Amino acid sequence: ASGSASSAGRHRRTKSAHGSGADRYRAAPTAADGHRSRATGIDTMNVGAAVRATITFLIFIVLHYTLRPLLGWRAPMDFLVLALLLAAVRVRPGTAAIIGFLLGLVSDSLAPEALGAGAIAMTAIGFGASYLKAVFFADNLVLNAFFFFLGKWVFDIMYFIGEQRVHGVELVQQLLLWSPLSAAVTAAAGVLLLFIMRPLLEPSSS
Repeated sequence: ASGSASSAGRHRRTKSAHGSGADRYRAAPTAADGHRSRATGIDTMNVGAAVRATITFLIFIVLHYTLRPLLGWRAPMDFLVLALLLAAVRVRPGTAAIIGFLLGLVSDSLAPEALGAGAIAMTAIGFGASYLKAVFFADNLVLNAFFFFLGKWVFDIMYFIGEQRVHGVELVQQLLLWSPLSAAVTAAAGVLLLFIMRPLLEPSSS
């Protein structure tokens, strides 16, 4: 009887050992599942951020061809440059240059006499903005305003020199008076829209 009891005890201990090992084997994937769920959450956040950035980009383009002509100012705000700058700080310099080139082509298509000037200027602005984003684009409205102002002014300098339609005193007046005014208006509009569209541009806290 004692032999049978000891044999049954060994059987239970062996079974218990096998069971605990199986439990450990089944529990092991839990960490991997956690990593996968976190990776899925990060991917979802990245997709959401890309969708919000794309919506903002399209809003700026629509404003450029609707609100800007409606205002008809001598020193107009440039929503295309704002759209490019906001996109450039979120992508690599090469991608930003491509976005700038395509935006420049769209802009030049409406002004055939300046074909190429806008594309070249936008390409340079996109590449430069993406390269310098860590310096200028921060969670600071003053720095953002300076970033928008500088981007628009440099664009105008490159555009009007490359276009070669304005010369002499008129060119100097454009680059030193009207372009800075346009850059200032663009920077003010950019900061205002950045504040209004902050929920679209910032990642969700959920």
